[in-house]
Amino acid sequence: MRRLDERHLEFPVAGVRMLVRLLKRENIEVGRKHVGTLVKRMGIEALYCKPNTSRRHAKHKICAVSIAGHDDQSGKPGLGSGYELHPDGARLRVSDRGGRLG
Repeated sequence: MRRLDERHLEFPVAGVRMLVRLLKRENIEVGRKHVGTLVKRMGIEALYCKPNTSRRHAKHKICAVSIAGHDDQSGKPGLGSGYELHPDGARLRVSDRGGRLG
C-alpha cells in the first residue's frame, strides 16, 4: 500500500491498470482486482476529466447577471444594484452604507 501511494503521488493521472504496470516494473507481482480493492480502501482515484462534467443539469437554472457598470444597466434584467446572488438562487439585499450588510 505504501508503494501504491508513492506511485499515485508520482503519477496522479494513473488508474488501476497503469498502477499495476508501474508496480510490476518494480518486480511487485499484483493483480488488477487486488490493486483496485486497495485503491478503494485507501480512497484514492485518478485525476482526470470525468465524463459528462460539462453538461448542464436540468434542475439548474441559468441566471443572467450583468458584470458591466451598474449605472448603465438599470433598465436591463439581471441583478440590481445592491444585491448578491447565492448558490441556492436566493437574492439578498446588501447595504453599502457604513460597510454593514443589511
